[in-house]
Amino acid sequence: MVSEKKTRGAWGEKEACAFLVSEGFSVVECNWREGHRELDIVARKGDTAHVVEVKTRRKSVYNDINSLVRPGQQRSILEAADAYARSHSWVKALQVDLLVIIVGGVVPLVEYYPDAIQPCFSKM
Repeated sequence: MVSEKKTRGAWGEKEACAFLVSEGFSVVECNWREGHRELDIVARKGDTAHVVEVKTRRKSVYNDINSLVRPGQQRSILEAADAYARSHSWVKALQVDLLVIIVGGVVPLVEYYPDAIQPCFSKM
């Protein structure tokens, strides 16, 4: 049986993809895996790969990025993003973004934080 949290998360990732497309991104990958690490979404805008971590929440109460994405999870995302960039020659630059979807109202609220998880690098 699929948990409510997983169902909400999958729904949030679909909403995130729709938002990114509406903002001019091309969605390249969803749930890309490298070993035990996973990237929610890899989107492209120009030569930049945007790794997008998606958080779907019922409330908009959070203090900072560390309350949404723990430092260990940030490290894991950065390692997977690095592996993705090294294995895809089209990636010239990489940034890790955060997209928060708040549900519970009439319309979901999307909060997009570009370049939210550091460090980011350019690939030569």
